[in-house]
Amino acid sequence: MREILFRGKDLQTGEWRYGSLVSSEGRTPVIHEPVKYGHNLHYVDKNTVGQFTGVFDKTKKRIFEGDIIFYEYQGDELKAEVIYKGSTFLIGDENLDFMVSDVEIVGNRFDNPLLLEGV
Repeated sequence: MREILFRGKDLQTGEWRYGSLVSSEGRTPVIHEPVKYGHNLHYVDKNTVGQFTGVFDKTKKRIFEGDIIFYEYQGDELKAEVIYKGSTFLIGDENLDFMVSDVEIVGNRFDNPLLLEGV
């Protein structure tokens, strides 16, 4: 079974927070971040919330929606943003699971928007 995990940027500190997501219409989303004895609540920027794809890059880092990855495809070196469409996480037009052994996270669209230039 795939691990269900979200991340979002803390509105107060700008740090990434990881955990369960609580979100409802018209309210600021909250990440419940697990700690040793319970959890911490963090209000996060709704525009930065992304879900864990369930797969890892070649360096064993979790790949989240909004990450920018580097990969080789048919002899070309490419960059792409991980997006969620329908019920599948994609890079470009390809299913992320199909290419997972060859991908490496190089940033994300929130902290490194310049990486998307020319993509």
